[in-house]
Amino acid sequence: LETVEAEINKILSELGLKQFRFTKWAESSYGIKSESIYDAIQKIEAYKPVNAPNQLITRYLTEDVPTGLVPISSLAEFLDIEIPTIESIILLTSLLCGIAFKKTGRTLQKLGLHDYLINHINVMRIRGLEKEGLLIKIKAFLEKTLLWAVFGYEETTRKQLTPKRKKLLN
Repeated sequence: LETVEAEINKILSELGLKQFRFTKWAESSYGIKSESIYDAIQKIEAYKPVNAPNQLITRYLTEDVPTGLVPISSLAEFLDIEIPTIESIILLTSLLCGIAFKKTGRTLQKLGLHDYLINHINVMRIRGLEKEGLLIKIKAFLEKTLLWAVFGYEETTRKQLTPKRKKLLN
């Protein structure tokens, strides 16, 4: 779980958004102090009545993967960020459920965000805006329209464009 959290935080960091730590959230929301996500989940009283499913193919896989992990994967791909653990979970879940979640799940393309972001990149290129403008525009858009607003944000030093993003600007 911490590896998945770290991969999501790589994306948040690239966008200049505040890092999300489940254990800190559990402490501020429930007063739970823990060293791991698993430990925090075990200590949260509201989660105790939730039992593990008694079958393999459940909504935890058929809903959470295509609507949670696939959009994260799509955004990471757009930003040229490697997230091998999340990619592995999507692949294994797809194999177990017999559903190609990368094809059926929510992607930037299906949400109409891929072309929108590309258009913003092209507009910034035409206007001659600085490289950092890409991340600022993407960050502003995501804060207004996607789940990332849940995590909050803070200004951080912007990273240089990756080769993939440079290619998009040319």
